[in-house]
Amino acid sequence: MQILRSAVFHIFITFWTIFIFTFLSPLLLTFNQKAVTIIGLVWAKVVLLALKIICKLSYEVRGKENLPQAPYIITSKHQSTWETVFLTAYFKDAKYILKKELTRIPFYGWYLLASGMIYIDRSLGFSAIKKIVKDTTISLKKGNIIIIFPEGTRVAPGESKEIQPGVAAIHKHNKHVPIVPVALNSGMFWPKGLKVIKPGKIIISFLPPLNEELEKEELLKKLKENIDLESDLLANSK
Repeated sequence: MQILRSAVFHIFITFWTIFIFTFLSPLLLTFNQKAVTIIGLVWAKVVLLALKIICKLSYEVRGKENLPQAPYIITSKHQSTWETVFLTAYFKDAKYILKKELTRIPFYGWYLLASGMIYIDRSLGFSAIKKIVKDTTISLKKGNIIIIFPEGTRVAPGESKEIQPGVAAIHKHNKHVPIVPVALNSGMFWPKGLKVIKPGKIIISFLPPLNEELEKEELLKKLKENIDLESDLLANSK
């Protein structure tokens, strides 16, 4: 039964994505970021609702009291497509740091550009980090929330990758901006790829922010320890 539910959901999200990013594409031409964010917000909220109705998959948010006043930087564990959907719905004016390749997807990529997302061109090497730091600093000065997946890719529950140095470079130039580690267990329910989505409740936890000025190695170590420890606890919780 859950195989059928998952298949229905995957078909739904495909057609829903095509529909909304095509139907509302005239908004993209305005490059009005507040107007354009309506597209992402509506898309994400409907996807979360569809997950609940079709796949019987809900979620619980913990640690909301740990979120400071904007601007701040969200550094989240990345196990699934789910957190990209949830964070888009939860933070209305947040800006993701994402791969440039995503901006080349018709309609969806145009939305990313029009909404002011920050993209990284990995082919530029060190220059890519410099561009990210510059763009992020500008966005933070505007009072935006920045979302980054510091491991750089999706990681299965119980597994871990080293934190990429980009977040340390951003912190070096924005030491007054709090960094909020985020743990979750989404990969236990919606794993990478077109696999069966399990029913249940995803837990996402906003951890206490790092407010102090930290050197690169110390920052990367603290982020990795905090995010991995809490994510492992969530994965093993019943």
